[in-house]
Amino acid sequence: MPDKLRLNLGCGRDYRPGFTNIDVRPDVGADLVYDITSPLPFPDASAAEVVAQDILEHLTAAEQGRVLTEIHRLLIPGGELTVRIPNLDEIISRFAEDPDTRNLFLYGDTRPAGSWGVHKSGHSLHSFTALALKNGLQVKKITPLDTNWELVLTQTSPPRPHSILFINQTLGRGGAETFNTGLLSWLNRHGLKVKAWTTNSSFNRQLSDSGILACRIPLVIDLIGDWKGLIKGLVSFPLGVFYYLRLIFQNRRVDVILLTGYIEKIIVTPLAFLWHLPVVWVEFGPLSSVFAKFFGLPKFFYRAVSRLPDAVIYPSYHSLSANTAISQVSSSRSHVVPCAVVDPGGPKPKPEKHTVCCVSRLESGKGQDLLIQSWVDVIKKFPTAKLTIIGEGAQYLALKLQIKNLRLQSCVTLTGWVPDPRIYLARAQICVFPSLWPLEGFGLVALEAMAMSRPVVGFKYGPLSEIITPKTGILVASGDTRALAQAICSLLANSSLSSRLGQAGRRRFHKFFTFARVGPRYQDLFAQVLAQKFASRLISSL
Repeated sequence: MPDKLRLNLGCGRDYRPGFTNIDVRPDVGADLVYDITSPLPFPDASAAEVVAQDILEHLTAAEQGRVLTEIHRLLIPGGELTVRIPNLDEIISRFAEDPDTRNLFLYGDTRPAGSWGVHKSGHSLHSFTALALKNGLQVKKITPLDTNWELVLTQTSPPRPHSILFINQTLGRGGAETFNTGLLSWLNRHGLKVKAWTTNSSFNRQLSDSGILACRIPLVIDLIGDWKGLIKGLVSFPLGVFYYLRLIFQNRRVDVILLTGYIEKIIVTPLAFLWHLPVVWVEFGPLSSVFAKFFGLPKFFYRAVSRLPDAVIYPSYHSLSANTAISQVSSSRSHVVPCAVVDPGGPKPKPEKHTVCCVSRLESGKGQDLLIQSWVDVIKKFPTAKLTIIGEGAQYLALKLQIKNLRLQSCVTLTGWVPDPRIYLARAQICVFPSLWPLEGFGLVALEAMAMSRPVVGFKYGPLSEIITPKTGILVASGDTRALAQAICSLLANSSLSSRLGQAGRRRFHKFFTFARVGPRYQDLFAQVLAQKFASRLISSL
């Protein structure tokens, strides 16, 4: 094998799915067939030139990224990659009157090639340039060739974010704040310098205790609460714009801005756009009930800026599908990344027999009233069973009265707020998550129960079916209190089944819902939006 290679990656004569011919020159006649989605059998910095013509569109976007990273490894300093990909805009324009030919160009032809002939992904010039940058290759020349683009690329350092600015207006601490604290803490420990600005002093202390530099926002602008809050919010809106303008200017060298609340998305996003700062939104739950307020004014503000964020992250496909049609956020910028909780680690205590726990804010729609109603049926079969409901909120007195009216005081306890609900989850045999809340976007309590090896019982509503499977818990028809009671009783009666579901839940938690799994996906998205910004500047300069 020569010291320096020129590799030609192309479909060649072999059409097996995922495989390509590698023509190694100047070794005339050396024609290898290899799966280019796997590491290529050549040493680092061994290729002076790589040609990949009519090949990348046959791979998925994830496969393309791996191939480009591998080519980056193979190229010598100053080496070049020449790529030819379909020019989708030209194809659509040229064959506007010939849709069958247009579709053939867009989707590939399976007649001679089998499944290898199928096009699995397509790119705009900008999206491919960004993908290449993210994987360490910079476009230095672009040439339109008939219905294709030909691009020449060289090695570069992949863009990696080093700092993040988190801005959040919140009136209290809940699941979103718990997740945000865990995520920011993880990012802070893994190379991203995090600075947080929030309105809530308790949340600020929580962030500071996690090692994050947290600062206080001195004003609250509420456009999605009640009418009184709306009027006050509109009056203070100009002051908020001025405040955030100064805040963004002072932090204009940050790599990425992360926004999770409504009002900062409305104000901060267009201000960040002025300084070409990448912005990532996290949209935890469905927006329909928010958009319906005040004759649609919140929807108007949201849609006015919804095309500006570089990426929008949803914690569940439920939230994504609920918001896609009404938010006007670009589908290409929408991503689903689940939430996570901190793994408590260590051995799990043995649960107390016939104990059930529910942790959630005491708000209308969270389902504690339905759980209490179902408990009437539970104690008929298990008179010694105990239910503990943990949380604070506006429904506390109503729930207390319901317990009294149903004469359940001896077996149902409302604890109010507690410092660490996981202590109660660890004692319980079952965790119940009965939420029918229309804004439910995930369900962190279900993750906390799974991390504790506890089975989860709840309703088939919203995002819970994306978290809980038949192997990790029991979900029943929404609002069916009889079925909820039966599910609880089936686990109270069978400790072996309860334990088996709990252990499976812990395995599922470790596979999908730890920060070790979720954190890198956020890092990857931050790198992607940074590459998108650089790609825009690069294309405009060529």
